[in-house]
Amino acid sequence: MASGNAPLTWVDISSLPSQRLLLSVDEIYVHKKTKYQDVWIVECRDYGKSLFLDGEWQSSVNNEFYYHESLVHPACVLHKTPRSVLVLGGGEGATIREILKWKTIEKVTMVDIDGELVAECRKHLPEMHQGAFDDPRVELIIEDAVEFLDKTQSSWDIIISDLTSPVESGPSDRLYSSEYLGKCMKILNPDGLFVIQSGSSLIFSLPGHAKLAKNIRGVFPYSISYANIDGWTFVAASKKEIEKRIVIEDFDLTISNTLSSDLKALDGFVFVQK
Repeated sequence: MASGNAPLTWVDISSLPSQRLLLSVDEIYVHKKTKYQDVWIVECRDYGKSLFLDGEWQSSVNNEFYYHESLVHPACVLHKTPRSVLVLGGGEGATIREILKWKTIEKVTMVDIDGELVAECRKHLPEMHQGAFDDPRVELIIEDAVEFLDKTQSSWDIIISDLTSPVESGPSDRLYSSEYLGKCMKILNPDGLFVIQSGSSLIFSLPGHAKLAKNIRGVFPYSISYANIDGWTFVAASKKEIEKRIVIEDFDLTISNTLSSDLKALDGFVFVQK
């Protein structure tokens, strides 16, 4: 632990070569290169425990709920009674934590290629997963997502693609392609929803979101884009038309009746305002 007010080190989270944005780090819990990526789990002074993969900031204990609530609950509310969910990626376990809040859930399958990453997150980020990996409804599979999609005989109400950003030669680079999206649609139940994070809402990142959203429209008959207040964008897609006119009170009633615990950031007003 760094002494006094001096940080142990600094981490650069800049998004462009022309800018520098540094976070102070007070403690390093993990730094290792797995077979697939460079993993850091550190204590950031302003954000708490934080996960970095290949130098990219993934999540922090103090604010990850903005992202994970927005990733999980809109699709579940639109479905109304999700029973089975497939998570592709999601190493921290926070995505499955949010899914398990739904009383209707019977099975969650999480597929992540990097078993070392998942093991480190289970050990060092209990604040994020909150024991979700140990829930009997959860099946954890360490495998390449594409290989899993090719051989699975199951189908799901919700499929959540919770991946790192596509980086050339990175572990999730292939998992934004039309081929990958088509595999997801094939195993989605007729009334199911697919959801994927689609990058930052900052102006210089929007072309990436637009490209992915166009890709999705070329595969799924119906899709919608949305963003949260923490700067993330998402795309939800389905084989059937997606309900776009949701009454605030209906959203809140669904959450109140169907979730086992409260949300921190998302309610009917926030969701409908998107």
